[in-house]
Amino acid sequence: MGLVMRNLLAVMALALLGTLGVAACSGVPPGPAYTQEELEARCNRTGGWWRGSRSYSQVSGHCEYKD
Repeated sequence: MGLVMRNLLAVMALALLGTLGVAACSGVPPGPAYTQEELEARCNRTGGWWRGSRSYSQVSGHCEYKD
């Protein structure tokens, strides 16, 4: 019984590692943590001014606070 259980655990471990390996190499980048609308809402709630990004800018919007 011990040998069968060890073989089963070894097969399960290899299957898990194989699945993780395929998932790690999928090439799909993760999405952003927050959308621009969520960031704007948070900025407004905390008393800031939301500055949206320009169409030619590669930088997303940002929140400005009074000094």
